[in-house]
This record gives sequence, C-alpha cells and structure tokens, in this order.
Amino acid sequence: MENWDSVHKTNYESKAFWDIHWIRKANDLLKSADLIEPEVLRLWNSVEEGLDNKERDIMPDYHQGTYFMLKAFAVENIFKAAIIRNKQFEYRQTSR
Repeated sequence: MENWDSVHKTNYESKAFWDIHWIRKANDLLKSADLIEPEVLRLWNSVEEGLDNKERDIMPDYHQGTYFMLKAFAVENIFKAAIIRNKQFEYRQTSR
C-alpha cells in the first residue's frame, strides 16, 4: 500500500524547491493582472477627469486592489525563484 503522506511531501518539495515553478506562477499572475488592467486604466482616467471636472462622478474601484495584489504576488514569486535558485539544495536537505 502506498504511503500518500510521503507522495504528497515529495510532490510539494518538487514544486516548492524548483525555481521554474515559481517563475511560471509569476507569469500566470501577471497574465491575470493583464486581463483586468484595462479596467484599472479606465478608473485612473476617470479620476483624472474628475480632477478637472468636479461634477463628474468617479467610477467605483472594483479592480485596482486585485490588480496590485496580483502584481505583488508575481514579484514575490520572482524573488522566491531567485532564492530557491541560489539555495535549492540546502533547502531540500533541511526539509527532510
């Protein structure tokens, strides 16, 4: 019978300690942010127009926070990839 705890741990280590995995996840996050970027730009344009015209309503902000979180998580994953690339073998040894 298979010891699934050991399988899950091995699968986790394979992803966590492989820098390419973190780069791919960063790219996925950036592509997701790109999908909502037009809405963020519309908001910013609305704010700029509102500065010139005080009677103009500013659009509600539904996407800006999510947009910046996606970008920030992507940057974090790039940093993780760099750290893993430099210390991959050390981390693998200490995780066992």
